[in-house]
Amino acid sequence: MKFSQNDLENIEYIDFHTHQEFDAPQYLNVVSCEPEEFENHNNKAGSNTLFSVGIHPWLLKGSYDEFIDRMRILEKLLTKSNIIAIGEAGLDKTRGPAAATQIVAFSEILKTAVRINKPVIVHCVRFYPEIITLKKQFAPDLPIMIHGYNGKPPLLKQLFKHNCSVSLGLAGLNRRDVPEFLRANTQHLDRIALETDDSNVSVKSVYTRACEVLDMNEQALKNIMKENFKRFFFNDDNAQN
Repeated sequence: MKFSQNDLENIEYIDFHTHQEFDAPQYLNVVSCEPEEFENHNNKAGSNTLFSVGIHPWLLKGSYDEFIDRMRILEKLLTKSNIIAIGEAGLDKTRGPAAATQIVAFSEILKTAVRINKPVIVHCVRFYPEIITLKKQFAPDLPIMIHGYNGKPPLLKQLFKHNCSVSLGLAGLNRRDVPEFLRANTQHLDRIALETDDSNVSVKSVYTRACEVLDMNEQALKNIMKENFKRFFFNDDNAQN
């Protein structure tokens, strides 16, 4: 499917990062999968499904040559119009191979993303300084989005400073400090996305919770999410809140 910004007109809810197979009018879903899974997902995809395809740090295995072979598969897939981002990719201190292996892989993914101008959906667990350092080194101007953000506001400010966005699910929205920070610093709402990840909740319920904790009416939130979607995935510098 060739998706354009004009197709957002009839969309009400955008799930920026999900592993759920869901298709309904007025919903737009960015489904994340591994390169080897894409064709199966694509064959089942509804009309409002787009994809991010990447190599998750948990699933790094084998030799460096095997990783490069998977990267070649990924690069070929990234020419498809319904794959709008690379991801998940990133670093995880609690699971996966050694840190050095993860860092080498993520560095290669960032370099590829810059070369083909694709944003990156990032999985990060307790590796934020390294994510920021690698982004500064290899992809300073590339949009990246930390999915499932559940950290504190000082770290959030650092991520925003380095051209990172964050995607929030219910865990992040149910914190007290992050919503308080965003309510007090509304200029940063252009760096926020909403997601369901692998949970069984609906993205509509995530929007409802976001409206509650951000003290915002639903239509205003929907408008912001549409503009953020265009800015992040289409690199639309003209998007406005």
